[in-house]
Amino acid sequence: MAYKHYVRKNEDGSITYIGRHGARPRNAVCEVDESIVGKSLKLIDSEPNGVGEVHKVAVVDEEKESIRLADEAVLEAEEAANEYKLKREEEYPTVGDQLDALYKKHHLDDSTEYDVLAAEIEAVKLKYPKTEE
Repeated sequence: MAYKHYVRKNEDGSITYIGRHGARPRNAVCEVDESIVGKSLKLIDSEPNGVGEVHKVAVVDEEKESIRLADEAVLEAEEAANEYKLKREEEYPTVGDQLDALYKKHHLDDSTEYDVLAAEIEAVKLKYPKTEE
């Protein structure tokens, strides 16, 4: 009987080597080459093949993976720190409306629109306060 090496996909999406078997275990997602046994693995592709899914697995370079995870953490922190800016932009009056109100205030001595927009801008700033960086 020919034994083959298999891996399974965990709930978190990671891949775990499940051993050498004569037949494909129920929880196996794919057969792997013996050369990757004992190494960190990750699922790099899944596609339907009519019966189930065909999976491709790659060996994880631990150093590159730790750098990738650190970079990902930095990006997530930057996104979280700047989230208030995006939310504010969505709710602020348009730049055109603000310029129009500013023109009317300074050249036509009519601050009605300017005062309304200033109040709207202040309400948005209070709704989405600037985060501490």
